[in-house]
Amino acid sequence: MQYVAGNRLTLLKNGVQYFPALVEAIDAARGEVFLESYLYADDETGELVTDALARAAARGVNVHLLVDGFGARDFSRRFRDRLRAAGTRLLVFRPEFARRRWRRGRLRRMHRKLAALDGKVAFITGAAHGQGRATALALAGEGARIAATHFDDWLNTSAQK
Repeated sequence: MQYVAGNRLTLLKNGVQYFPALVEAIDAARGEVFLESYLYADDETGELVTDALARAAARGVNVHLLVDGFGARDFSRRFRDRLRAAGTRLLVFRPEFARRRWRRGRLRRMHRKLAALDGKVAFITGAAHGQGRATALALAGEGARIAATHFDDWLNTSAQK
């Protein structure tokens, strides 16, 4: 691992600080938004994030949302419809089709909670949508551009929902 100079790190103490910062960054995005979340709840936070993603897509930003097929198995149809109508690319990691049937490897999940916006800002957090108790780190600078390259890996490997 190599040290990269010229970054600004901001500690966001919980969802009360993280989610407004995320929405503000989505609203400022002009080129591309990548968001990964294990959970995505149909609650006030989910509504705020969904609205911000839809606004970004509607103004021509390439928006990509990856949710986990098990963690976000109850992903709201109204969120999905709103995001699709705006032009968001919604991807599902390992979609769950048979919830009650045991399958080998079923517990391999996507637990990441990451965001990268325009290669300028990135968020790394333990707070999934619907959870507000985890600390987040906002990263601005060259490190955010490097973090954005992570998302190339999943663009062509997950199923659309």
